[in-house]
This record gives sequence, structure tokens and C-alpha cells, in this order.
Amino acid sequence: MSRLRLILALGLCLTTGMALAAQPADMPEDVHSVAAEAMKRGDYAMAYCQWHPLAEENDAEAQFALGWMFHHGYGLAIDDREAVAWWQRAVEQGHLEAMFSLGTLYTIGSDSVDRDFAAAMRLWSGAANQGHQDARLALRQLAGRGNPEVEQAAKELLAEQPQVFGLSTEVIARRANIRGGPGTDHRVIDVMDRGKRLVEFIRRGDWVKIGIGGESPQVGWIYGKLVAEPEPIAEK
Repeated sequence: MSRLRLILALGLCLTTGMALAAQPADMPEDVHSVAAEAMKRGDYAMAYCQWHPLAEENDAEAQFALGWMFHHGYGLAIDDREAVAWWQRAVEQGHLEAMFSLGTLYTIGSDSVDRDFAAAMRLWSGAANQGHQDARLALRQLAGRGNPEVEQAAKELLAEQPQVFGLSTEVIARRANIRGGPGTDHRVIDVMDRGKRLVEFIRRGDWVKIGIGGESPQVGWIYGKLVAEPEPIAEK
């Protein structure tokens, strides 16, 4: 935050604090509730001044909220570097929504934050391992892209924690070719026997992009009629 904006914010917080002191004794005491209500009213100065002291004291929910305000420009100039800084502090405390939001920012990038697909997948996998369903979906959709950096990161996850993708399928044909792309014009990279479990990423037309876990993880495509309907991977 620039020095001028910091001075203005501190001035607003001082004014807000004096106003709060004048409120009736039965005013809600939960700071997060006060801040959330202020956000609903569009009173972003009040929300910021409630959350900022908590965030500085390492309250993960407040840190996440400040990151959200900076990312969207709620009462502040949009500043994704500040958003990253607050979200990262929340991530270090295991805040799932901060993991998901920061990962999402790294996939889209901005004027001040570079894209980093590998970092996004690490963040989403952390959230997915703790049951965050949107993170699991995001991982599958990102792994479904044909980006070499993404596929390498996906292979690392397939080797260590394939459950984070959240969805699997099974080979139902006696033998099934795994190809390098969605179509028979792509080379065969492996052959799977009936009963082999595969991680499912996305379906495109008649083809399914899959991941193969284990010591030699792979990413490829299989004809959709050769596999069963997808089902959730059992959580460990």
C-alpha cells in the first residue's frame, strides 16, 4: 500500500474506531460479523478497519478477507501484490479458501502477478487434500489443458497423491490404448488392461484425458467407450 493510501486508511480507522466507541453496548461484538455486515452495506472502510488489526495479529480469516478486498478493489485500489501477500500469510495457517483463491490468481495472472501453474496446482492440491471440492475440480480442468508445465506438475501429483484430483475411471475393455492426444492419429504411449484404475481429468467428445499414477506417472487420452463412468476417488 502506498504511503498516502496508508495514511488515509489509518485516518479512516481512527474515525471508525471513535464511532464504534460511541455505539450502544449491545452492538455485536464479533469483529468478523461487524466487518462482514459492513461489506454487505458497501462500507468498505469499516470492514477494512475491523479486519486489518486482526490480520496483523495473524488471524487467517482476516488475512483472507483483506486479500479479497485488495484483489477486487473493495474500497481500495486493486493491488494483487497485496492480495498475494495477505493470502500467502493465510495459506501458511492452512486457510483453504486462501489456498484456492491464490491458486486461481496464479492461473489467470494479472498486471502485477505472473502466471505460475505449478504453484497453483500445489496450492489447489493442498486444499483438495482437505476436501475442497472446487479445488479438485480446478485441478482436473487445469490438468486437462495441453500445457507442458501443467502436465509435468500433474505427473508429480499423480506420483505422490493422485487422490487430490477427486475422480477416477476404470478400463472395461480387455486391452485399451492410451494415446498422446484425443484421436487415433495420435501415437500410442501405453496399453492398459481391463480393471486398471485411472484418474479422470476431462472428457472431450468421445475421448477422456486421464492420468496414470505410480512410479512412472503418465498423462494421456483414452477412447471414452473403453472406460467406465467416472466416480469419486475414495478419500484416504
